Amino acid sequence: LGGQLDAMREAARYLVEQMRDFSAQHGVRLLFVMDGDRMAIYDKAAGAAPGDSSGWGTLRAMMREVTRDAAVDLLDLHESFSADYGRNRQRFNFANDYHWNEHGHELAAQAIYRHIADVERRAHPGEERQ
Repeated sequence: LGGQLDAMREAARYLVEQMRDFSAQHGVRLLFVMDGDRMAIYDKAAGAAPGDSSGWGTLRAMMREVTRDAAVDLLDLHESFSADYGRNRQRFNFANDYHWNEHGHELAAQAIYRHIADVERRAHPGEERQ
């Protein structure tokens, strides 16, 4: 990623701020959801040294910084995917391409639901939600 990182950070910052402002104008709370580093998760399970594949960890750190600075929520799915793969050894994508399969979508949906429920619980302490 080297010399491209600063340009990527500025592009991400611009995009996040534009989406934040648009969402605020329309009364919508914005949530960015970042995929887990599935190759690192699969490689780790196969005995590879821990680390990030293809600069994914650098991109995750950049998005944490950009969304934090813009006061926008970021849900990083890496830990959820990693923990699930450690338990189930079930991949999150199709064998013939890298799009999420049913399991990947289900896990992401559960994580998003938990995140929204936590945000609501913090916004309305003492209220019981169904």
